[in-house]
Amino acid sequence: MSPEEILKMRWKKVEIVDEGRTSSSGKREEWLVSYIYTIRSKTKQAREIPANQARELIRWKQFQEDYIASKELKVAPNRETVIFSNPNNELKGYGYSNFQRSWKEVLDALESKLTGHRYSPHPHTIYSMRSTFIEDHLLKGTPVYEVAEMAGHSVMETQKTYARLNLRKKGRELTMPTLGKRGRTGEKKDLFNKDAW
Repeated sequence: MSPEEILKMRWKKVEIVDEGRTSSSGKREEWLVSYIYTIRSKTKQAREIPANQARELIRWKQFQEDYIASKELKVAPNRETVIFSNPNNELKGYGYSNFQRSWKEVLDALESKLTGHRYSPHPHTIYSMRSTFIEDHLLKGTPVYEVAEMAGHSVMETQKTYARLNLRKKGRELTMPTLGKRGRTGEKKDLFNKDAW
């Protein structure tokens, strides 16, 4: 999602589903997935994004509720509340500058451990996490149609923008010397000259 979408995200646009499985021992294992419904700011395209963030969203909601209770504030989050809202300001959403300031603190603390988005001149922005998400899915083999749908792109736009990843996937194949293998030497056969067979 873009930062603009995240700032507008409300609880009613998130559905958490237990997509668990049954283990080989017959025990049911919980696996929570959040399905986030959003409309891409740039293209106005509606989409639903499955995200592995259900536990984090549950923890965030609990953190907010605990904070509100500890400060005895007279507000209560509901389905219409912006997810990233300020309990000290009647649960109004934070501005982008708040996120930028907090993000800078995270970067300063983790700078030596981060590699960042490799194709961006600004590899450590909040927005570059979106590109990294898209690239990670393409590199692991998620079908381009599904990635485009999650990103709010057309398939053509996704392929054009992320075409450089094909070379990354084929790097070994393109650079590996052919040691110990016989090269294929095709020999043309003349169908009208049986003596050559």
